[in-house]
Amino acid sequence: AARRTLPAMGEEQLPRPAASAPGAEQSKSRGRRVPVWARFLIEVTPTVIFLALFYTYSEDRIQAIIVASVCEAGSSAVLGLAFYLYTRLVPWLMIEGTVFSALSAGLTYAFQSDLWFKMSRTVIPGAAAIAGLLLLWRKHNLLQMAFEPYYANLAQEGWDWLMRAVCYYQLALAAVNEALWRSVPFDVWLAVMRGIGYATSVAFGLFVFAPTVVHYQRVLRATRPPPSARNPAVVAVVIERAP
Repeated sequence: AARRTLPAMGEEQLPRPAASAPGAEQSKSRGRRVPVWARFLIEVTPTVIFLALFYTYSEDRIQAIIVASVCEAGSSAVLGLAFYLYTRLVPWLMIEGTVFSALSAGLTYAFQSDLWFKMSRTVIPGAAAIAGLLLLWRKHNLLQMAFEPYYANLAQEGWDWLMRAVCYYQLALAAVNEALWRSVPFDVWLAVMRGIGYATSVAFGLFVFAPTVVHYQRVLRATRPPPSARNPAVVAVVIERAP
């Protein structure tokens, strides 16, 4: 019976438009894309501005931190807005950088001390990692909420694995920062942490994040019905039912 009804039911199904292919509708709504190398330059530009101003603006360390952090926050906000207007995607990393730099500048000005500036790279990543793991335990994936528009067709277990990996990476950076700022001079700490931060971010993206995304996109595609099937629901019923 199932074999007799399959052609009739299949004929009633209209051919699907090309935009209904997996991820096509989502890709269509994304707008223009920015190459990976250009995104890296956009994200590293605020740090370059910070370092340039910090070492040239003033010999007073507190004033140099405040001015450089304010300019870093401003440049991050402007670049993030330009990125959003061009791609229509929320630049979460730029938003994080803006808030981080503005908070560092405000607290350094309020306490007139560089202590918070040094501790911030322990407190903020560590707190964010712990909060992310706790929310993941409660079945809320912050990484998926923020970056799902960027990566279509990623299996849920892939999002969960990536969230844990990002949290562990942030905890490792927080531990390295805590050990360094207590044991080395300020200028050495600043150069090392800024350098380590971007070097490890690139390594994490190339050797952890990107391979994981590709793997779990393949996992999701392997579990879906063939895209050539005109009526996947009917095909699934025919396969499961006994002849």
